[in-house]
Amino acid sequence: MPAYLVNDDIFDRAPPSFPPSHNETGHWVVKPNRFSFFSKFVTRMAAPFVDSFVATVRPQLEAYFGHRLEEFNGASYTRYLQDSWHVPLAAVAVYFFVVVVFGQWAMSKLTVTFSLREVTQLWNLSIATFSIVGAAVTVPYLQRAVAERGIVFAFCEPAQHWYHHGIVGIFAFGFMWSKFFEFIDTVFLVLRKKDVIFLHWYHHITVLLFCWHSFAYGVGYGFWFCAMNYTVHAIMYSYYFLMGIGATRRLVRPIAPLITSMQILQMVGGLVVLGIVMFHPALQSASCAGGLDRAAVVDNMTYGLVMYFSYLVLFVHFFFRQYIAKGRPLEPPSRAASPNELKSRHRTAESRRS
Repeated sequence: MPAYLVNDDIFDRAPPSFPPSHNETGHWVVKPNRFSFFSKFVTRMAAPFVDSFVATVRPQLEAYFGHRLEEFNGASYTRYLQDSWHVPLAAVAVYFFVVVVFGQWAMSKLTVTFSLREVTQLWNLSIATFSIVGAAVTVPYLQRAVAERGIVFAFCEPAQHWYHHGIVGIFAFGFMWSKFFEFIDTVFLVLRKKDVIFLHWYHHITVLLFCWHSFAYGVGYGFWFCAMNYTVHAIMYSYYFLMGIGATRRLVRPIAPLITSMQILQMVGGLVVLGIVMFHPALQSASCAGGLDRAAVVDNMTYGLVMYFSYLVLFVHFFFRQYIAKGRPLEPPSRAASPNELKSRHRTAESRRS
């Protein structure tokens, strides 16, 4: 990776310029601006659930970190990310060559197919729960940052000053590390002999590398991607879980196009965020980097634009092929049938008719 000139003082500066994630009521979901109906609703609905979740995992997390959750500071983790690019690169290499390439080849030679229904259901429920809590923590916090400090702050201020601390910091870094665990989605597809389409593995690889770069150099606008992705995954994995239950499958199956539409909107949202950062007059000065190397920020924006635009093209193409050209909704992209599998289904249907 390029040798960026990063001012280490930015990672040691304390306290952060935005309040940590717990508020005066003691809840882990921040108090929203009183004029925001959405955040007020999210806070009231999510606070008891998030508080219960945090209370459950608090002993394990505090034993791991060696301090109270309120004292979490992502500075040391940021330095680790900057110095450890071999970790995501090695993970991506293993994922692609072992799981995607060799895994599919090996499974094609075996006569056995793994069902993994119970394991997959547990996985979907776990990711859905994690994403719901993550969205409940990050979305109101982001809204509060915009309402109290302004749009320039929420796009420009380095991450270490506002969302690398406390419970929000834990969920922010948890979001980044979760991209490694999401490779398990592909493992399940391979073991079940489902073809892994290009959109699926390309998305997993590029989003991991982009998240690593964003957190390594603490770009402030990265929190927008975090909150959006938590929200989309909360709905998407809940959908996958409900699709695995016979009693709810018929009920939720028709919303498959809505899930893909939501993913497309996420890509549009990502492009809008990056467009604002690139073209808003107040964000063009070198001081907007806040101590970060401007080259790191520019590179991150470039990577992000390429990634989100390619996602948008691929998801729109998928939506047209799957829901418009075919006429009947099947599955969202990450669980979608490949062209070969669709042909196999068609041949099976034709043989049954004859």
